[in-house]
Amino acid sequence: MGFFGIGMMVLVWGSIILLSVLAVRYFVGSNRGETSKTAALDILRERLAKGEIEPEEFDLRRKSLEY
Repeated sequence: MGFFGIGMMVLVWGSIILLSVLAVRYFVGSNRGETSKTAALDILRERLAKGEIEPEEFDLRRKSLEY
């Protein structure tokens, strides 16, 4: 039972660690991309509203952010 027990212990702990890392990457990564894109569009809209950029430049930059 020596090698079998050690092998099962490594398998169980490895699975727990792997699932933990994947869960953290999923939750952190999924929120970060949308937040930065939304924030960039909000800043762009504010600049358009203040008159800092023209509507044509707004459309060009918005299209580049959407890709």
